[in-house]
Amino acid sequence: MSPDESGLTRVCVTCNKHIQNDANVCPNCGHDYRPIMMGQAWEQEETPLPPIGGALIGLAGVTQIVSSILLIFGVGLGIGSEASDYSAYYIGMGIAALVAGAFATLVCPFAMTRRRLVMSLAAGLAAMGVGTIVASTLLQVASAWVGLVGLLLIALARDEFID
Repeated sequence: MSPDESGLTRVCVTCNKHIQNDANVCPNCGHDYRPIMMGQAWEQEETPLPPIGGALIGLAGVTQIVSSILLIFGVGLGIGSEASDYSAYYIGMGIAALVAGAFATLVCPFAMTRRRLVMSLAAGLAAMGVGTIVASTLLQVASAWVGLVGLLLIALARDEFID
């Protein structure tokens, strides 16, 4: 009678050697059988942090787009169409904020679906970055804080991302 017919041993799926039926790890190759025995217990639970973080980054991106349009046209800054040293600065920063806001808005679905961690973190930085630099309107400051919270939520749930 062979060892596997006695019911006390089994064949390792990695090295095809006979091992004890109750072995957690193959003594020959080190294959770990515990995840198979534990089943669902080894799977990580998904938290709502990435979808919430992605939604906040998207909101911050849209807010940044709106505030950048206001910044480019000088609405609320008292510069309007005047030619001054500050108007060129605000137009340049408005364009940068517009690009960053568009990037954050377009990339936020990656965070919501737990894909592309690096892109999601970059979107969070973009959503808050220009608002913290310019910070000339309350809307930009709010956008920066919302983007920061979204970025932190994604960073906290980094283990849930697939990539």
